[in-house]
Amino acid sequence: GLHVVGNYAYVAGLNEGLSVVDISDPLNPVEVGSLVDDAILALDGAFGVRVEGNNAYVTSVTDNAFTVIDISDPTNPFEAGTLRDTDDPLAELTGARRLEIVGNYAYVAAQSDSGVSVIDISDPTNPFLAGAIADDGITALAGATGIDVVGNLAYVASAVDDGISILDITDPTNPFEVGNIIDDGTTSLDGAYGIRVVGNYAYVATLLEDALSIIDVSDP
Repeated sequence: GLHVVGNYAYVAGLNEGLSVVDISDPLNPVEVGSLVDDAILALDGAFGVRVEGNNAYVTSVTDNAFTVIDISDPTNPFEAGTLRDTDDPLAELTGARRLEIVGNYAYVAAQSDSGVSVIDISDPTNPFLAGAIADDGITALAGATGIDVVGNLAYVASAVDDGISILDITDPTNPFEVGNIIDDGTTSLDGAYGIRVVGNYAYVATLLEDALSIIDVSDP
């Protein structure tokens, strides 16, 4: 995972943790700080990272967790709070991958749990589960990997269901699916992995078809 803010690139290292890289000179990027996984932290398999304000939010596919890291001093990042899959029986964080931050909530796609968790981050030192939705065989959330949030909708790319699921998140405590599209052999959604939504279109990168699929989502 990677997120660039100002003169810093925040990089999630799959086997290590979070690295903060000074990119003020693009010809000479320099790591200025890091937070490396240990027996206490939940950063093993660090995968997704998003930065808002003085915090970096990191998911981990191995520790099955969501961690808030204080980066007010980029040279000395430290853990502010953590939510592990085992902390709440309703959490969908096993295999947590990509995430988005909107307001006081983090939206996390979890591949192994085949679902999405909505985490309240109004107090970064105490993130807690606000809502969640898991694949039920009717939804298209099996193998949820990518996620983007626009307005009251969350768009999820699912690598096992080979498609995208559109969730209504008007009430973050009760997300529900309003629409989906699944690969049918004529589309290019096999192994749907990454997703970004701009205007009326969802752009989906697919892992198994080596393709970019563009989906009209003007009617979710």
